[in-house]
Amino acid sequence: MTAARYAWIWALAWTACGADPQLQAARASLQDWESAQATADAREAVAHLEAALARDPGSLALRRALARQQVAVADLGAAISTLDAGLPSTPTADHIHLLRDRAAIHARAGDLDRAAADLRACIALGTDPRALGADPAYRTLVAHPVHGSLVPQVSLTADHSSPPEKVLLGETWTATLRVDGPPGLLEVAVPDGVPPELRLEEVVEDVVEQDAFHVRRELRFEWRVGRAGTLRLPPLELRLDGQATTLPAQSLTGVKLGSATAASAPPGPRRTRLPVPSALVPDHPAGVLHTLTDGRLVRAEAHWSCTLRPRPPGAVRLVQRRAGQPHWSGWWLPREAEATWRCAAEAISLQIP
Repeated sequence: MTAARYAWIWALAWTACGADPQLQAARASLQDWESAQATADAREAVAHLEAALARDPGSLALRRALARQQVAVADLGAAISTLDAGLPSTPTADHIHLLRDRAAIHARAGDLDRAAADLRACIALGTDPRALGADPAYRTLVAHPVHGSLVPQVSLTADHSSPPEKVLLGETWTATLRVDGPPGLLEVAVPDGVPPELRLEEVVEDVVEQDAFHVRRELRFEWRVGRAGTLRLPPLELRLDGQATTLPAQSLTGVKLGSATAASAPPGPRRTRLPVPSALVPDHPAGVLHTLTDGRLVRAEAHWSCTLRPRPPGAVRLVQRRAGQPHWSGWWLPREAEATWRCAAEAISLQIP
């Protein structure tokens, strides 16, 4: 709706209702709200919001806004009183946000018993406890021996698959990680560095399950074995949403048959960080060459048919799936890579670099 049309409808309503007291009060309350948003003075904002709420005491949104502003000026007692006045003796689902706000203020003030009482009321009214655990406002409750169960934390956990211990020289060895944790950008680092005789060829990430608070994924790293004898994939460090976990090293044996040599698998870079598809693409649209801190990225939507010619040394194929279904695919490329990436049906042809 255009501003002119909105103004016309407002004028028509005003003419029809004349000097209706409720309409006048609503209009004045809106003006007070807008004044509170426009001022940079926190105490002045409190005064405007107090005036707005006085004109419209039934507005839960105004009550919450005033309480937040009272917290901003360190008047926690006033903020609690503001929320108290909006909560009936038997709250309903409509009051969950007021209860959560009051719990946060109690927690900030160090009154964990009252904070916990409000959170229990929220849970009884249907709040998912994981939503409380994900809210930093209640972090002081996490370690509490009694109340900590109200704010369950989604922990980062991971384990390895059990890949074959012996691989023919020049063939691929696949290491699969199963990772559970909160939403966010997963980082997989190798502090000791991957030996260059293990050349990373492909990374496939499958987001198996996902909701607002938990993600379960599988990451398959495919390595080409470039040397006979014992090779070691060093410990992996996984980081996500401020949490970290470490997976132990894995060993394999490259087996040479007949006159086979390592020529089919030239050494790769000594990687200290492994590409994770979902962590690479939050702001990177498909069909464009993107420069990253450690290389370049091209990606295609699942239904595109694209080619990379020739495949540069060190290039890594990337695939992301959701519940087993293709979502997108692409390539991570070293900065010095030279190739042409072409998606014929989409009329895309990118010269790299």
